[in-house]
Amino acid sequence: MLSGACQQVLAAGEDYVPILQYGPSTGHPTLKNELSRWLGEHYNVNTGPDRICVTGGASQGLSCILQSFTDPNYTKAIWIVAPCYYLACGIFEDSGFSGKLRAVPEDEEGLNLGVLRDKISQLEHDEQQKPPLKSVKYPGTTRKLYRHVVYIVPTCANPSGKTMSLRRREELVKMAREKNILVVCDDVYDFLQWFVTPKGQEGNQSDLRLPRLCDIERAMDFSEQDPLHFGYTISNGSFSKIAGPGVRTGWVEATSKFVTGLGDTASTLSGGAPSQLCAAILGESLRSGYYVREESLPVADAAVEEENLAIGYGRMFEVRGDEDSAPFRGDIRISFAWEAEEAIVEGIQRLGSLLKRMLEDKAQYESGMLKLKGQLKFVDCYK
Repeated sequence: MLSGACQQVLAAGEDYVPILQYGPSTGHPTLKNELSRWLGEHYNVNTGPDRICVTGGASQGLSCILQSFTDPNYTKAIWIVAPCYYLACGIFEDSGFSGKLRAVPEDEEGLNLGVLRDKISQLEHDEQQKPPLKSVKYPGTTRKLYRHVVYIVPTCANPSGKTMSLRRREELVKMAREKNILVVCDDVYDFLQWFVTPKGQEGNQSDLRLPRLCDIERAMDFSEQDPLHFGYTISNGSFSKIAGPGVRTGWVEATSKFVTGLGDTASTLSGGAPSQLCAAILGESLRSGYYVREESLPVADAAVEEENLAIGYGRMFEVRGDEDSAPFRGDIRISFAWEAEEAIVEGIQRLGSLLKRMLEDKAQYESGMLKLKGQLKFVDCYK
């Protein structure tokens, strides 16, 4: 996947020269465009590249969020679900919040909002007894400061494994608006899920059972307390769990106003968008379809050549000229209505052997994939 995409982006000077320069502050345009499309399909929402800011991974993204949208004096506490992802604590402490991290337990629905509300109320009462502290940061016109930060892993929480209920997600969004809380959702595990019942059996509308908190907030009108429309929930994503942690590339999805402000983080303005080269490679992976799933055409060609096996590749069944409306690039059709049972079993075994070889020698087959891209020679031997 990555080697094929890398060859593509480095093949032509007009492509590789810009990606080896400083990138736009909110990230490589191709990756932003493809991420918005891919995330839209995955979560069944209409999103756009203006809601995406490319980061150097979820951890680096969290650090930039704290630099731009919090102040050690104005932001009163960091509320972290317990048990917590322990390495996040150091990121908050490095941003000036040592001694201000507060644990909130989980119940059967996730973060216990009753406990959170009580603790915030007690903290606000205690703060009223102290002289006010002057903010040390001036956010300017493209950023704002939040009074509290809540850090959660809503889906498949690390380490408890719990997933926050829909009701609890909605309640947390409402509470965030009421208390000027920035809810940072570490959504890195959203793509590591599977269905326990056949897909489509229950009328699933997306790849996930539950919407993200940022999608729940999008469905609401903007809060009256937020006239500039920064929003109160953000989705912090990463390719680390689905491509490899070494790519050090991720994204934040939030309102366009928040994304602009995050891009204005000084370290980003100085060095350009992080992971520019990797972002371009991942953008090509998404654009070309390598990343979403393996193309079925090379599988079909290899099946004929190596196993004397005919299968129908997905693109044969797409509507020509409108392929993206109903794509089947990673699908195959196996004919069994007129085949003897023993032939079906043998064919599946041959296909399994081929797929095993393709996985073990990806470089060879990916290079073949690049050569075959856009060709339909297999249709001549399977109609």
